[in-house]
Order: sequence, then C-alpha cells, then structure tokens
Amino acid sequence: MKIKKPDALNIKRMMSKEADQHHIITCTKVFQLTNIDVSRRTLNNWILRNDMEYGKASQQIVLSKKHKS
Repeated sequence: MKIKKPDALNIKRMMSKEADQHHIITCTKVFQLTNIDVSRRTLNNWILRNDMEYGKASQQIVLSKKHKS
C-alpha cells in the first residue's frame, strides 16, 4: 500500500516535532502516533526517498549495577 499525501504530511510533522524534543523516533512510534496502515518496509522506503535517515536500533542488553556485581 502506498503512503498517501495527508499521511506523508502527518508523518513529517510528527517526526519534526519528536526531533525538536530530542526523542528517538522509531517505526513503532510513527505507527502509534499517526495511525497509518502501511508496512514497516514501506515506511522505511518512504523515509529514504524523502532524504531522511533511519538505522536499526542497537540490540544491547542493559544491565544495572546490581546485575553487574
């Protein structure tokens, strides 16, 4: 399914608002805040075509000081 123009504007607004607040923007967050009905791959391709960047989040196990000791 293709991203329609109103949805694209909604995504751009949401992403710039989140970036201004220094929040991390994920595909899941985009889907939750914009209620669009497209696949993750479609969203990633749209981001690339619109001169934005995305990257895979690092998969690190976060350990507390208690766990480390």
